[in-house]
Amino acid sequence: MGWGTWTFIDPDRLLPHNLSRHIGFDCHIGVSKPHIIQHIAKSIYPHEPLPQAIHKSILDDDDDIAKAMNEADLVVDVSTTFEVPRTLALKDDIPRIVSLFLTPSGQSSVMLMEDVDRQCRIDAIEGQYYRAILSSEWGSTHLQHNYGDRWVGGGCRDISVRMSSECIHVHAGILSRQLRQTALKGNARLCIWVSDEISGAMDAHEIELYSVVSIISGEWVVKYDQGLAQKLQHTRLQALPNETGGAIVGITDFKNKTIILVDVLPEPIDSKSSPASFVRGEAGQQEALERVHQLTARVVDYVGEWHSHPQGFSAEASNEDDNLIKKLHQKMRVEGLPAVMLIVAENDINIVVR
Repeated sequence: MGWGTWTFIDPDRLLPHNLSRHIGFDCHIGVSKPHIIQHIAKSIYPHEPLPQAIHKSILDDDDDIAKAMNEADLVVDVSTTFEVPRTLALKDDIPRIVSLFLTPSGQSSVMLMEDVDRQCRIDAIEGQYYRAILSSEWGSTHLQHNYGDRWVGGGCRDISVRMSSECIHVHAGILSRQLRQTALKGNARLCIWVSDEISGAMDAHEIELYSVVSIISGEWVVKYDQGLAQKLQHTRLQALPNETGGAIVGITDFKNKTIILVDVLPEPIDSKSSPASFVRGEAGQQEALERVHQLTARVVDYVGEWHSHPQGFSAEASNEDDNLIKKLHQKMRVEGLPAVMLIVAENDINIVVR
């Protein structure tokens, strides 16, 4: 089909309000979206093999989908949902995944691609994507307009935004070409393309990806990358001989029971630290968390606390640490949230979830 042999999977049907954006026409209203794409693709490439169309959710436990996955080399996720890539990330018997999407303003596009061996899964790449937003200059406006400026009723994620077709076609061309080029390589990739609305210039921001560590604590799987681990170790070394710490922000996925640690907030200036203890202060914490919410469209939130242990001590939780996680759990369970405590020592990191 021009490039690759495609199988289109989508549980939706074309509805009247889809016509302003979808490639389908009036005559396709009520028809399943994958079969519409199949029909149009055949009309464009009449001499190519007919692409497959499956009118189901890619997350369904279904023989047709399992067969398509087994025969594929790549899963291209353009669902614009969180559930699809996060759930697929937990499956071991599928090919590498790439997520492609435009930001709400239409000024940026994003590629998150796993490596060919799937050592760096798509959900962990998502965590590094949000840390890049929080730490980069371009991140200050990257997800602006995420709530839109019009309310048009229920369905289709409910919120509508104005977006020029020019923006869609520009970024579709970039993502299409970059997908073909990146698929030939075996490494994972995270790249953000940002267009200048005035000049038309396009900046590509390649984000260095780090290997990921997964640990199981109770019923939760916690993932963090070595970039975050290096940041924690560096912060600990800078504070020695005193302990240090702060708040952790991340992504809590209740459906899949996973917690992705994204970043840590700076130690508040009113914190109290010594070689034997650390008490986190409160100065500036509310503002720092509000900034995280704003820049990540409220996807990233507070998930718990971290602190360091001094030289000569392991990351094993002390009695005081046990009391801390109990108190933190009592506060967070009011909102139905798990509580994370992370301890950094000289040679190890310990994570507890309650």
